[in-house]
Amino acid sequence: MRAIAAIVACVLLGACSTIIEGRSQQLAVNTNPAGADCGLYRQGLRIATVQNAPGSALVEKTKHDIWVVCV
Repeated sequence: MRAIAAIVACVLLGACSTIIEGRSQQLAVNTNPAGADCGLYRQGLRIATVQNAPGSALVEKTKHDIWVVCV
C-alpha cells in the first residue's frame, strides 16, 4: 500500500513547477550584427537592458515569459 501511495505522490508532484537553483538567472543576448541595444520585458515592464550587444543581464526567475526587443 505504501508503494502505491509513493508512486501516486511522485506522479502528482512531477507536475509542480519549482525553482530548482537560485531565484535569478544570467541571460545572454547576442545580435547579428553586433552592437544593438536590447530591452528585456516581462508583463509589459522593462526588467533589464543590454547595451551594445553581445552582453548579458541578470533577471529574476518567474513563470512569466520574457520578451527581448532590440534596435
